[in-house]
Amino acid sequence: MGKRKPKTVKTYVMGWKEFYKNSFPIREKQGNVQTRAVKWIQKNIVPGSKILEFGCNTGINLACLKDNYDVTGIDISIMAYNNRAVDNIILGDESKLMEFGANHFDFAFTVSTLCHIEKDVQWLIRQISAHQLFVETETVHDSNYFRHKYNGKRVFTVKSKGNGVVYRGYFV
Repeated sequence: MGKRKPKTVKTYVMGWKEFYKNSFPIREKQGNVQTRAVKWIQKNIVPGSKILEFGCNTGINLACLKDNYDVTGIDISIMAYNNRAVDNIILGDESKLMEFGANHFDFAFTVSTLCHIEKDVQWLIRQISAHQLFVETETVHDSNYFRHKYNGKRVFTVKSKGNGVVYRGYFV
């Protein structure tokens, strides 16, 4: 059996195009995992904070936060970008994180994003924000999921109603 070929950003973009086209409509509402993350942020992060969501899809989570926070999102999907729920979404991959200076954001978070990227990009997010919440699965159930060690305090666990996958929120 041969060694698995690493996935590149280009293959991820192609994969997400197929995902949006064939499998799933553009997100118009939150699932229970996203709702849990937003509620945790509203309870624990000071209003007025500058917040980044990396892998924000259409920005549904940011739309729930925009009245009390200065929100920015980054996503690789042109389809999600074209259907964005908030204006301040940047189209791009993890390389866009390097455009921000140290601690540019007060807080950054991900919801089911880092587990889809083979290389560990947590360090980039830690450079540009004072605190982070990584809501990711540690359950690898197909070739599109990658295991990473999420350092930080586990603040909640939630099981997705959609696919039964368990997600854990780690606060750093």
